[in-house]
Amino acid sequence: MSDDADRQIERLDRALNSIYDLLVSICARLPIPITLPQGPATDGNTIPAVKRMIEIIDDQPLTHQLTVGIWSGALHWLSAAHLLDMLRTEWDHSINLAVQLNLTAGGETLMVMSRDMKNQQ
Repeated sequence: MSDDADRQIERLDRALNSIYDLLVSICARLPIPITLPQGPATDGNTIPAVKRMIEIIDDQPLTHQLTVGIWSGALHWLSAAHLLDMLRTEWDHSINLAVQLNLTAGGETLMVMSRDMKNQQ
C-alpha cells in the first residue's frame, strides 16, 4: 500500500474512533444507559457491542426521532467500520469514499442527536 493510502487509513481510523467516542457518550446518557466498551473502535469488542445496541435501542423511552437518529448514526458507523476493515486489506478508491460518506453521515447524525438529548434534559 502506498504512503498516501496508509495516511488516509490512519485519518479514517481516527475519525472512526472519534465518532465511536460520541456514540459511547450518547449511549451512557440514555434513560436506560447502555455501556459500550471503551477503547479503540477497532477493538474486537466494539462491533458486536454496537450491533447489540442497534437491536435494543427501540426499548429506550425516547422519542421516535431520537431513536431513529441514534440507530441511523450507529448503522453508519458500523458500515464505516466494516468498510474500513476491507480497505485495510486492499486499497480501493470507491471503498475509501464509502467509508468517508458513512463517517460523515453517521457523525453528523450523532452530533445532532447528542445536542437534542442535551436540550431535552
